[in-house]
Amino acid sequence: MVRQRNFNVVEVKKDFPLEALIDTMRCNIYRKNAHSDIKAVKKYAEAATELYDRLVKPVVQYLSNTVIIVPDGVLGYLPFEALLTEKPTEITRPATYKYMLYNHRVSYAYSATLLSELKKNKRPADLPLDLLAAFAPFSNGQIAVLEPQKYDSRRDSLSTLPFSGDEINELIKIMKSGKPFLGKAATKKLIFEQRLESAHRSRRFTRCFGR
Repeated sequence: MVRQRNFNVVEVKKDFPLEALIDTMRCNIYRKNAHSDIKAVKKYAEAATELYDRLVKPVVQYLSNTVIIVPDGVLGYLPFEALLTEKPTEITRPATYKYMLYNHRVSYAYSATLLSELKKNKRPADLPLDLLAAFAPFSNGQIAVLEPQKYDSRRDSLSTLPFSGDEINELIKIMKSGKPFLGKAATKKLIFEQRLESAHRSRRFTRCFGR
């Protein structure tokens, strides 16, 4: 746990099925019609509660209202804000669950080094506040037709996002400024060479993840 003036190290032994719990939590969040599937809701609630108890509860005393998480390995697939701080008393009413996001505003960083660099490279004060850089590496600007797929098959693979270009173009129209980077133009090298991380107030990345 790193704060502005100090840090704390807390050892959390991996004596529990971390990967299996994360997989259970994610699968049952993303299940189609999960809200009407009591078994799925129960599995999610049990996994989300245990993960909170194992990962967050040991360090909760050091957390502020705003938390930046730099995940490693399988933790990169865990939506921490959806963890549950206690077991639900009304399992059929997810709206009553005690989600971690109620206590902490969670955001993520790819690495501690990158986070440090982003904090050093402040955005120049004379840049427009509404400027946007949007990246769609899975889109070439062409309209594509998606083949029908079963819900679970889409979750188990990394498929392209042909409509991501349309998404960011519409976003730029809404914000009335910015520039889209599509397909091969949406490179990590471009981000650093052009200092887009500091030159743009907002950045949008379209991407997909597999389990």
